[in-house]
Amino acid sequence: MKKKTTLVLFIIIAAVAFVFVCKNLFFKTAENDEESRRNVILNYLSDPMYTHEDFCKQLTGTDAELEMYDLDSGLLYFSIEKEKFDKETTFKKLTKNKNHIEIAKTEEGRLALGSYILYKKNHIFFRFPVNDFIIPKQLTFNIYYPEYTYSITEKELEDYLKNRSVYGGELRIFKSSEYSRSTYSFNHGAMVSIQGEPSVKRLVDKITKGCKTKEERVQKVLTFVTNEIQYDDDEANYSVEVLKRANEVLMTKKSDCSGKTILFASMLEQLDVDYRLAYLKNHICVLVAGNFPKVNSYNYIINEGKFYLAETTTKDFIIGETLLDNNITLNSMEVIQKVGKSSMLYNPKIKVEYRL
Repeated sequence: MKKKTTLVLFIIIAAVAFVFVCKNLFFKTAENDEESRRNVILNYLSDPMYTHEDFCKQLTGTDAELEMYDLDSGLLYFSIEKEKFDKETTFKKLTKNKNHIEIAKTEEGRLALGSYILYKKNHIFFRFPVNDFIIPKQLTFNIYYPEYTYSITEKELEDYLKNRSVYGGELRIFKSSEYSRSTYSFNHGAMVSIQGEPSVKRLVDKITKGCKTKEERVQKVLTFVTNEIQYDDDEANYSVEVLKRANEVLMTKKSDCSGKTILFASMLEQLDVDYRLAYLKNHICVLVAGNFPKVNSYNYIINEGKFYLAETTTKDFIIGETLLDNNITLNSMEVIQKVGKSSMLYNPKIKVEYRL
């Protein structure tokens, strides 16, 4: 779709902000509750990198797709396949005032609407003011997995988007106690969900139902992360770091080692299990405390505590048993993080512990 310059600039700026750290609110401060709700929903709706493919359908009850949100004009642009368009219901579900809808004209086989052109055959292309967009009350979004359903409410989405459901903290962590601009990693622990975060806790409770021991519960949620969350090569190969929150990994069903680690750590928080994040060169993994087998020798003593490797990117990884092509040793870890409001770091090479 052809876009004018102001919109292109918006998209570039938004994308840089998202992939450098995480998804952030890009709207001005809301003047009322309705505007605040709309801002939260449109943040997710306008960026499919952080949400599930049928988010719009669950939201609107239609097959319409948001093509873009022009912040300058305050207009939303939607498209829908002609065969899925219902003249009586589609517009009624999307907008409060059908009289404000503008429908694109066909020009040389293209759909033209103002300064924008949509290159989609057999589609209807239309726009209307953002203030007319209908946001249903008491929204809950469902993401379906083969055995479980992850559900998240509108309020829980807002809490994540405003970082109320994650530990937060500094953007960077340094690999020694001495400041060095050349030796830092992005702080994955800042994106980990806090204990008691409702949406992840509901899922963890479903997954671990019937488990009798802590070790069974840990292994069960790890298997969910390794087998149900697809490894995303595109995300891994971005030129800058992408950090997704747990809800965003669950909604997209995919991520790289960063997102899978953040999700698993967030699930461990709900189990109240002691764990650490281990930062390696170009990789991150989780170390978990417990009484696991010692077949693969991936167990480590850290400040007199014993931890076992839980590798989130290897399918069917069994803690204490699965062997990797490349062994992960304590010496290969550049820094180890204890996640929390007051995060602690440990450099295993020089055996120094320091506060983030």
